[in-house]
Amino acid sequence: MICGLYLATPVLRKIAEDLQIARYFVALFVVFSFLVSYGEALPFIGSILTSVLDSVQLQLFLGFTGYYVMAHVIHNTELSKGKELAIYVLGAASLVFTCAASTVLAIQSGEPTEYFEQYQKVNVIFTAAAIFTFFDKRGSRVNFTERTRRLFAKGAELSFGIYLIHALFNELTAYIGLGSNIRCSVMVPILTVLIFVVSAVAVALIRKIPVVGKRIT
Repeated sequence: MICGLYLATPVLRKIAEDLQIARYFVALFVVFSFLVSYGEALPFIGSILTSVLDSVQLQLFLGFTGYYVMAHVIHNTELSKGKELAIYVLGAASLVFTCAASTVLAIQSGEPTEYFEQYQKVNVIFTAAAIFTFFDKRGSRVNFTERTRRLFAKGAELSFGIYLIHALFNELTAYIGLGSNIRCSVMVPILTVLIFVVSAVAVALIRKIPVVGKRIT
């Protein structure tokens, strides 16, 4: 994913040069993400819409590139208090929907499901937009201490490597069945913190490898 974004960056920069075009790109990203994700469920026109979308092939406006451009648009847009609040409300509602829908579907199917949690789902897009807006518009105004800034800088330094390696520890914990006999509501937060910490430590150690350490993380 990261490699793909790096390859697409020169093209996306041309889109981002004009904020209006970038906003148009994000609008299409949101609309087509909704249609691709849930269009089939629309009454009467669902099957027709799905067939049309399959033939149109609009992958340009789908996937991680949309998040990439959306972050640029949010960062470079002055939001009124009303618009900012609307983004937070929409993001919170989307998060509640994701949790509720995932729970209901898991109960119905008798097994865990990630259907409503996939990155291309519009509810996930709205939640991500709200989180980014908060940290971009509000977090940037906080006067952090020098120690906190160094901590954030270290976290940013390790974040790419953590992203790359966390899946390995996800698979490892699943393979050994760690916490499989403990309630999900208890074990999921514990595993989240555990995998994050272990991944961060692993990346910090990898970065100490001469020559290649920092290049691969």
